Order: sequence, then structure tokens, then C-alpha cells
Amino acid sequence: MSLCPTSDAKLRAEMRVELRETARRLDITSLYVTTSGGGARHLGSVIVMNGGKIEQIGSPQDIYNRPVSRFVADLLVPRT
Repeated sequence: MSLCPTSDAKLRAEMRVELRETARRLDITSLYVTTSGGGARHLGSVIVMNGGKIEQIGSPQDIYNRPVSRFVADLLVPRT
């Protein structure tokens, strides 16, 4: 059975919330890997990597408002 894209997006959003709340409740550090800039905006600290090298580290708001490179800016807000 295949989920429709809307259901997939909703499930991913629900799982991000669940993972974040579980990590906080257990007082553990967790790592959530995504290629989705949209998904990264809802997490704690974000590390943006490009070609295996760190481009920027910060809160989702800092990275969104002050990207240090075109790569970071395009990841979060793709050009049309």
C-alpha cells in the first residue's frame, strides 16, 4: 500500500514532533538526517552540510534568516 504525498508529509511532520519530544523527555541528544530544508526548520539545532563539509550550524531561525552561503539559502528557500 502506498501513501499519497499529502499523507507522507503529514506523517513526517508528526514523526518530527514525536522524535523531538521523546529526545527532550529522555534528556538525550538525537540526530535527525534529512535532505528536506522544510523538515529541518522544525528541529532544534541544525547543521547544514555540503559535500561532506559543514556549511553552517545554528537554530533553524538563524540559518533561515542569515544563511552563510548560496547553498544554504537555496536549501531552505529554493529559487524558482
